[in-house]
Amino acid sequence: MIYIPTDDEAVVANAVGEWRHVKAAHSKNPPLPHLKEDEVIQQDRDAVLGELTVARALNMYPTGLDKGSKGIADVGYFCEVRMVRPPKPASLQHNDRRHLDSDRREDRPMVFVVVDNRRTEFRRVDILGWDYLSDLFERAVPQRQTHVMPWWRVSMEGLRHIDELKKVALEWLWSKS
Repeated sequence: MIYIPTDDEAVVANAVGEWRHVKAAHSKNPPLPHLKEDEVIQQDRDAVLGELTVARALNMYPTGLDKGSKGIADVGYFCEVRMVRPPKPASLQHNDRRHLDSDRREDRPMVFVVVDNRRTEFRRVDILGWDYLSDLFERAVPQRQTHVMPWWRVSMEGLRHIDELKKVALEWLWSKS
């Protein structure tokens, strides 16, 4: 499902993405050293735009955008959003496992998106689909260590449609009220 982000969403994504970049540069986990700084900033902008688009698709208010927050745009703590850059494969990382291994967390949905935010006239986000993290890890294939952190390749085959996630999101919201 393809969404065309509004100019306002793009402006917010760019500002929050740059804020996210500054925070990450001063954290324990700085960006990967093989990427140029402008590439990392663009990835942060695109990641925020992906989060905003999924929030809009689910009719949920995105969190983490206000001044007092941690500065990490999120879809209401409901799901994880992973950006995919074709032709590279979709991946799960070691920190995705924490959502499954913690007693505090429920099995979260993960939504995969492709973001094209480089040219205003062609700006778009393609929501490829979603599945629960536990199901994704079951069919994920561990990869040879090329980075410091372990990762798993995930097939995009069999992903669920975003419309099904709308129903799950509504149930989740009702359970929290």
